[in-house]
Amino acid sequence: MVYPLDLEQAPGKFLWQPVPDHKVDRAPQSACTEDFYRGVPLSTEYFEYSHKLMYVDPAGGGQNGDETAYAIVYAMNGYLFLMDVGAFPGGYSEAVYEGLSAVKEAYGVKDVCVEENYGKGAFAALWHQFDPETRAIDVFESGQKELRIIERLEPVMARHRLIVNEAILQRDVDLCKKYPAAKRSVYQLFFQLQKITRDRGALIHDDRLDAVAGAVRQLMDMMAVGEDVAIEKRKTTEFNDWMRDPFGTGVNPYNIPKHGGNNLFNGRR
Repeated sequence: MVYPLDLEQAPGKFLWQPVPDHKVDRAPQSACTEDFYRGVPLSTEYFEYSHKLMYVDPAGGGQNGDETAYAIVYAMNGYLFLMDVGAFPGGYSEAVYEGLSAVKEAYGVKDVCVEENYGKGAFAALWHQFDPETRAIDVFESGQKELRIIERLEPVMARHRLIVNEAILQRDVDLCKKYPAAKRSVYQLFFQLQKITRDRGALIHDDRLDAVAGAVRQLMDMMAVGEDVAIEKRKTTEFNDWMRDPFGTGVNPYNIPKHGGNNLFNGRR
């Protein structure tokens, strides 16, 4: 599902409706042959994003043309919003760090995760030396890459909870024009998404898709923790409300202040 997204807020609810009126034209020169449909906002109210995350998948090294890929994903109301995806050729270089920092600033991201598998945390450490404002969290990814990507993206996409910024459709093509025409398709995100299978080595390049999958996993974990905290906070509030007036008579037998904190004993001496 695609939608022209704002950087600060989005509709609180979307409807997936794959009908001709909502079909979005694919970008010229896109290697992806799948159809895209624009989401239908069901909410007139807009909400600010609750999380903004950048996930970086450093190049693996060697002469295979790997990229240092990044994905910018926001979260709100149970939806994930893919704001931007891109890549820089190569890995440990000042040009790559400068480019990543510029993207991070443009999207107002504070939370940055870096896949540490190849450099054992060196990429994030060197990035911090180049840009002290960037404090990335190293993330270790395990298991077969193709299975990992599919298992992370399939449930979110099947429930139409991943909203793609419509501008990415054209940007995905434009960012790959630096490569020879015969090789451009394998670097495109949506070509990678269309062609991935559970077979090992299914893709020649998977850097951009891997970055999206990594960002999705991190945000799903963050949202799950946030929901747990919210549930516990609500239970505590309900319990304190009951203790203030256990019989519904308007009497507060324990003199618990109405705004005395998050637990029964806050505010008591």
